[in-house]
Amino acid sequence: MFYFDAHCHLQNKRRFEKAKNLHLKYFIVNATHPDNWEEVFQASRVMPEILPCLGVHPWYIDRLPIHWVNILSQYLNKNPNIMVGEIGLDGTKPDLVHQADVFESCLKLAQIYKRPVHIHGHKAWMLISEILSCYPDMVFVLHNFNGNETMVRRFLKLKNAYFSLMNSRRFAIIPADRILVESDSPDKNRRLENVIEVGNQFGCGWKQLDRNFLDFFSHFPDGLRNTPKGLFRW
Repeated sequence: MFYFDAHCHLQNKRRFEKAKNLHLKYFIVNATHPDNWEEVFQASRVMPEILPCLGVHPWYIDRLPIHWVNILSQYLNKNPNIMVGEIGLDGTKPDLVHQADVFESCLKLAQIYKRPVHIHGHKAWMLISEILSCYPDMVFVLHNFNGNETMVRRFLKLKNAYFSLMNSRRFAIIPADRILVESDSPDKNRRLENVIEVGNQFGCGWKQLDRNFLDFFSHFPDGLRNTPKGLFRW
């Protein structure tokens, strides 16, 4: 058995060492803008427990470099372990059309390179589900999912949906084999300890959570290279 954090922003080495002291073994670390893509990528090279995601968060779409799609494409082409994230939509922001354009650009790259995506969906789950319906084979994690049972059913129509949770309130409405747990640390001073506390409340236990985590990574076309030995199962 191992503990993992399905979504965080721990590219800072000092914070990462604190995380390791909590016996968390694997970390999906999300970049949010081209400004920190290289930082996350380099952190994953130094600390192999870090599993990197590079993407454009909907809060930061207003200052993208002109050739950002080409830059992200180069990272994905050269590095088969990189996922796409954190991407998505935020319904509280006024520029939803522009957000959707950036989101779809990221999804298209993920489709080309066959990479899982990590999706931010604050007050926008319905629109996200409509967009993802055009990508029926996409493997995706819905970060900090807080949708209702109707939304769970909509996403489950897509065969490769996973739900990453920060509390136990939605355990009952999501299939046990689709649940991951996360801290989103250090965003908004969120606690790393939350991952283990929430995971301990999961009725099927950490053994099932670990299996879900490994199954999620089995969707990489060549598995995951250059990662800790314990991560391999396929």
